[in-house]
Amino acid sequence: MPPISPNVTLHGAEPGRLELGLYALTLAMATGPLDRLIQEKVATDPQRAAVWALVYLGFGISILRRPRLLGEALADAWPLFGLPLLAILSASWSANPHQTIVGALEMTAAAIFGTVIGRRLPEGRLLTMVVAVLGVLTVADWWMIAAGPGAFDINGNAVGLFSHKNMHGQTMAMACLAALATLVWGRHKLPALLGLLLAAPLLALSGSTTSWIVTAAAGTIIMSFGFHRLSPPTRLATAMLAVAVLCTTALIWLAQPIDLEQDFLRATGKDPTLTGRTVLWDLARHYIRQAPVLGCGFNGFWTKDITSDSAFVDGVMGDDLPHFHNGYLEMAVELGWTGTLIEVATILAFLRPIRRLIQFGDPAAAAFAGALLTVVAVGNLSEVVLFVRHGFHLILIGALWSRAGLLSQVAVASTGGTVTGNSMTSLGRPARPLARSQGFRRNPSGEER
Repeated sequence: MPPISPNVTLHGAEPGRLELGLYALTLAMATGPLDRLIQEKVATDPQRAAVWALVYLGFGISILRRPRLLGEALADAWPLFGLPLLAILSASWSANPHQTIVGALEMTAAAIFGTVIGRRLPEGRLLTMVVAVLGVLTVADWWMIAAGPGAFDINGNAVGLFSHKNMHGQTMAMACLAALATLVWGRHKLPALLGLLLAAPLLALSGSTTSWIVTAAAGTIIMSFGFHRLSPPTRLATAMLAVAVLCTTALIWLAQPIDLEQDFLRATGKDPTLTGRTVLWDLARHYIRQAPVLGCGFNGFWTKDITSDSAFVDGVMGDDLPHFHNGYLEMAVELGWTGTLIEVATILAFLRPIRRLIQFGDPAAAAFAGALLTVVAVGNLSEVVLFVRHGFHLILIGALWSRAGLLSQVAVASTGGTVTGNSMTSLGRPARPLARSQGFRRNPSGEER
């Protein structure tokens, strides 16, 4: 393979154990496992802050050792930073500027962490790390549940290691999807199978309907990534079977007095307001109308002030809420419709890195990226998933985005021009190998090839 262009660098040797440990710690902390321990008075906020300080220090040292690393990582995933930039600027009009700037910087840091990880860690190893980290958290989660009834909320839903059933469900959903992508498309099938068998029951116990729906949708995406590899007759038969199932379902629906909405609500134990979400969304629309263009400032709505608008919302809903349970409306409240449009554009722009991963990357990582896009786009309808402080999904998207950009640069440098889709033969299988999923080859002198 021709040498990589001088403008496409891999920044030295493969990550060592200390660096890999930093990345694993970052992913683990982003899921929020210490939140529950803080609620139970086992850990404290200063202890959590100290762990994050170590993470920041580790990334700071890594960036200082490789001065070009940050610039190249940001260049690969620059669309991801449009909304963090707006969030930082929103401190100038926020009613709570200190809270806004802290939240905006923590969100920006998560995006930077992700892009740096993607620049340093091959996508196949990244997925393996995600499976391993979430697997460890899953085992710890089972231990918490086995320890006593304190791992369940008042409604009998498992929260385990996490602060809320929805956080629990989100984490177990990602554990299931990472394991499924590895099981279907990856190499380490036995650990993936064990991870899936451990995480799936916890996902069910969480009682998080949103996580169930998201997992089903994203799991379908993972399975469908190989559809184009089937023979034409098999593709036709599969498509005809899908159409037949849809038509049969529609005929049964029309012929029988079935209320799908009510049946779904009964099956999932929800009321017509979706556990109060529709009321909450109406309140969100009210506050959006007060500042429709730029909002009230990122992370600036929810405060502990008893005279604030958030206190009024908490009083109406009878609960201490963290957000409006809809990422798009939440962003519209905080950064106006401008923020929501940027968020939607960012999610759609992630399709391009996914395409690059399909062309040049590890098949399992490409399938997982497609599932991650589904989790963010669909999950954001009921939760706030992507642009949050130290966000787990944000770190993963940043890593995959950055890695996809690097793989594309390597492909172009290797072929001496623009690489088109015609150079690919199948999912993640280039017509001629451009890169290994576990890292690029080097000649004996250390030059990347």
